[in-house]
Amino acid sequence: MIAKRSVRLVVALTAWLIGAQPLHGQPASRESARAEPARAARGEAARVAGWRADVDSLLALIRGRHWRFRDAPLPAELTERARKLRDDVPTLDDERIVVEMQALLATLRDGHTLLYPFGMQRGGLSHLPITLYEFDDGLAVIGADSTHASLIGRRVQRIEGVPVPELVTRLTPLMSLENTSQRRWVYPTYLKFPAFLQAAGVATGASEVRIALDSGTATEVRVRALAPPIDPGTLTLGLVPPPASGKQSAMYLRRLADAYWFTRLDVGGAVYLQVNRVVNDQAESLEKFSARLLDSLMRPQTRALVVDLRNNSGGNAAVLPPLIRTLVAYRALAPTSPMYVLIGRQTFSAAQTLVNRLEEYCTPIFVGEESGSKPNRFGNGASFRLPYSGVRGEISGGYNQAATSRDTRAATVPQIRVGPTLRDWLAGRDPALDSITVLIR
Repeated sequence: MIAKRSVRLVVALTAWLIGAQPLHGQPASRESARAEPARAARGEAARVAGWRADVDSLLALIRGRHWRFRDAPLPAELTERARKLRDDVPTLDDERIVVEMQALLATLRDGHTLLYPFGMQRGGLSHLPITLYEFDDGLAVIGADSTHASLIGRRVQRIEGVPVPELVTRLTPLMSLENTSQRRWVYPTYLKFPAFLQAAGVATGASEVRIALDSGTATEVRVRALAPPIDPGTLTLGLVPPPASGKQSAMYLRRLADAYWFTRLDVGGAVYLQVNRVVNDQAESLEKFSARLLDSLMRPQTRALVVDLRNNSGGNAAVLPPLIRTLVAYRALAPTSPMYVLIGRQTFSAAQTLVNRLEEYCTPIFVGEESGSKPNRFGNGASFRLPYSGVRGEISGGYNQAATSRDTRAATVPQIRVGPTLRDWLAGRDPALDSITVLIR
């Protein structure tokens, strides 16, 4: 009997020490019940302190890294919003804090200073499993998971009852932008995130969003958001080939994985060169590629050159000189042969540097849309990770100037303005390139 009592005593003491339920199904002690709110309060205090520390860290990073503010005070608009965000942290959930931190950076009006919507430990963003793109004839779905594949090719009219133009206006203060062309490029991606929609005053839930579509008949669908984290590989920021439908996609969308390539067109003795990223490809350096390109350009049958930079959002401008020398040499050796350069909203950063050099030395005809960068702009983004949340992003560490400091243009504007339409995308047509082939026939 004494042994059994000893065993029961040991079990009871052990259960009490680890906080388990007492024997015989008795309720937890009053002390345990009172401890639970205290633990929750300590956790919330740590959360508030952590996010506030991240706001302070972000301001310190801007002061230390951004080219503009190393020797100048931070803008009052930025510091005031940061102060308000620190005060509001206890009333905001983690996702909304991430959105407000991005809004802080948006006040700098610098397309290279922004937060990434992925990679954080806290504040991960729920997201819609669809991809949107603004064509000249409206916003449309260009990609989706298998559940929503039937939405591809349909135009979006409203989200939670708010028309698309109004959505763009409301989202603008939350995005890091250099010009309106870059806004056309990036705002469809921000529409994927319910937290950004809520910050823009759209009355939507965190788990489901109502989208009104129009493709002959108006319909409304409810798209359920996916929980974080988001795979960066699923964030499509430009046009992609349309779904297989028996038609071949337009040529400028067929080789998006290739950094650079060229071919001969069937008309006008033209060479078509596409540069999708400013990098040194492992398979062939840009220097070797440029030498091979020059050899082809110097053949007697070459009578025109088309350079396509519409899918190029940048890279490392330091690798550009061999390509620039090749294109300048072609222009010098064939001064009467026309050179056309296709640009668009996604022509950004180091691709804009290439545009600047071609404009200065080769006097080409630009075709397409306005570029997504200013000719003179901040850049050379340096990545960062905030200590508490793990939120990631980049801050401009340099300033890129074109030929003159007096160049105050917001973008490079094409002489021939031709943008993509939904109908052309679905049919595999490229109206911008078609407008060039008409001229060189």
